[in-house]
Amino acid sequence: FEAATGEAARDGGAEREDGPMSRRTVTVRRVIAAPPEVVFDLIADNSAWGRWAIGLESEREAEGHDHPDGVGAIRKVGRAPVASREEITAFDPPRSLSYKLLTGLPLQDYEASVMVEQVTDGSLLTWAGSFVPVNGVQSAGGATALRAALGSFCVSIARYVSRDDGDDDLSVHEGTVD
Repeated sequence: FEAATGEAARDGGAEREDGPMSRRTVTVRRVIAAPPEVVFDLIADNSAWGRWAIGLESEREAEGHDHPDGVGAIRKVGRAPVASREEITAFDPPRSLSYKLLTGLPLQDYEASVMVEQVTDGSLLTWAGSFVPVNGVQSAGGATALRAALGSFCVSIARYVSRDDGDDDLSVHEGTVD
C-alpha cells in the first residue's frame, strides 16, 4: 500500500465549532489485467456485482435515462444491515462513471467517481470517494472504512478477471479538502 494525505481549499462543508469540516477523499488505484471495456462493464452493470464482489448484492431500483445503468439509474448495493442506495450522476462508457449516495450509509454528502484507463498491462482502475464528516471521529473512521471498501472492490475485480492474488499493486491516497 502507498498512502498520502493532502489538503486543498473548498467552499462549504459541515459546520463545527472551529469552522467547516474538511471533505475527506480516498482514492484507490489498481492495474487490472483486462481491457477497459471488461473492467468498466463489471462496475457499471449492477447485476454483475454478485459475480466479483463476494457477499455483496446489487440490484437496479430505477433505470437511467439513456442506458439502464446510466445517468439517473438508482441501484441498491450491499446486504442488510449495511446497504446503500446510489444514483448514477455521470456515465461515459468505458471510461468513467460517478454516483452519489442517497441513503444507507452514515456518510454525509458521499459521492464517488470511477475511472478506467487503458495501460500497457490492461487497465488502470481509479476509484475515488469523498464525504463531509460530521465530526472528527467520523472523519477518521469513515476514511478507514471507505479505504477498505474501495480497495476491496478493486482487488475483487482484479481477482475475478485475471485470477490475480491481490498483492502489491494497490495504491491508496487520502486527502482532506478544507
